Amino acid sequence: MSKQVKRWNIPVPPHLDRQLKEFIKKNAYKTQSEFIRTAVRDRLKEEFERLEKETKSHELQVTFENMNLAKIAKTLVSKGAKCIMCGTLFSERDIESYDHGSGISVKDYDKPQWVYMTCRKCHYQSALWKILNKFQRRAKGE
Repeated sequence: MSKQVKRWNIPVPPHLDRQLKEFIKKNAYKTQSEFIRTAVRDRLKEEFERLEKETKSHELQVTFENMNLAKIAKTLVSKGAKCIMCGTLFSERDIESYDHGSGISVKDYDKPQWVYMTCRKCHYQSALWKILNKFQRRAKGE
């Protein structure tokens, strides 16, 4: 075994140990170690992808920092922003915000704002980060 390999010694509840052993018996994996390595690898991949999406969304949100709401709305509408729920195109008057610790800096507001657009048709409130994620997926052809 390579010197580069780390051993994990972690407690496992008996029911999980039994379930894993039964799973191994069904020949899905050769060893418990193989199963655990695969499970950890898959989960890490999912988490890195999620983190990458959140980071890209945050980077896009930063581009809106210190704009006023009207400018943010104009930019979103010019890019074809639609309701996340029903797909109705937004207009510049659909933008709203409220004070929120995880919001962005918006010109003319003292506190960070949670920015969203309310659909005139279905009344769903699409958060700025969701609209930006939709733009990213559209750009990737998803």
